[in-house]
Order: sequence, then C-alpha cells, then structure tokens
Amino acid sequence: LYVARGALSVQMGKYDNAEADFATAEKLDPHQSFSSIAEGVTQLQETNFDRALSTTEAQIKRTPNDAFLYYLKAETLKSKGLQPATQEIQQAIDAAEEAVRLRPDFALAQNLLGSLYLQQGKKDLAKRQFESVVRYKSNDESALYHLIQLERSAGNEARVHALLQQLANAKAQAQKDAVKASK
Repeated sequence: LYVARGALSVQMGKYDNAEADFATAEKLDPHQSFSSIAEGVTQLQETNFDRALSTTEAQIKRTPNDAFLYYLKAETLKSKGLQPATQEIQQAIDAAEEAVRLRPDFALAQNLLGSLYLQQGKKDLAKRQFESVVRYKSNDESALYHLIQLERSAGNEARVHALLQQLANAKAQAQKDAVKASK
C-alpha cells in the first residue's frame, strides 16, 4: 500500500511524500527496490534525467521483475524529450512494454505506452493500450481523452459521444471525490 500511495504522490507532484512512502515500504520489505525508486523519482523531479536513468537502470539489473522500475525508466526517457524514430523512443517503448508485461493492470505504464505509440504514429497499438486502461479503470481521464481523439480522427462519432459522456462522468466523480477528501 505504501508503494501505491508513493506512486500516487509522484503523479500529484508530492515528491517528499512519495519518498517517505517508499522508505516505509522498504523498511517493511527490505528485499524490494523502494529506495532506488524514490531516488530515481527525486532525480526525475529535479530534472536530472541522466542520473535518474542511470539509477533506474542499475536497479533494474538488481530487480529485473519490478514493473514500476521499467515504468520509471520509460517516464525518464520521455521526460528528456523524445523524437520519433530514435533509439531513445524505442528504449522508452521497450521499457513501458516490459512494465505492462510484468503488470498488465498498470494503468500508468499503459497510458505512457499508448502515448509513446501515438508519438510513433502507431494508432492501433495506442488504442489497445488506452482501451485496456479503461477496462481496468473506467474513469481514467487520460485514457478516455486519448480514446476520444483516436475515435474522432477515425470518424467514429457515435463512439466519440459515448466516450465524452464517460469522460464527463469521470470528471464529475473526481470532483465529488475531491470535495469528500477535503472535508
């Protein structure tokens, strides 16, 4: 649970909270790679991409079955700025694919992989990733937004309308959750 909360904190930009959660998780299970994840996240947040990548790759060698590390590697490469048809975008795709292979319900990795596929012009592969995210997490706004764009470009207006309604419902639920959490 601490790892999940740490990952959520990363998404929200609360890097100190993420590091604290990863440290707690590592104390509870010292065989995992939480401190390296926290270090990589911190370096990523500080835009020290080369160091973040180096830290993450070193940890992947030690724990090659950690989906979050592969996601972090792909996210780090993406944050550096990727150009289509380069070695770095392929490395990011490979890392994101490995994260999804290791953990098929990893919505962050699937959204990232879908975005990377879009950058490469691979719309069908991107669509599959976003659809998979929505199967696991029907209110994922990022996946819904991307699906709307893909369906709109394919001229599937009925599907666009249904997805827009689903997105509106997801946004309304997110607002309700935010109000409830603030009380």
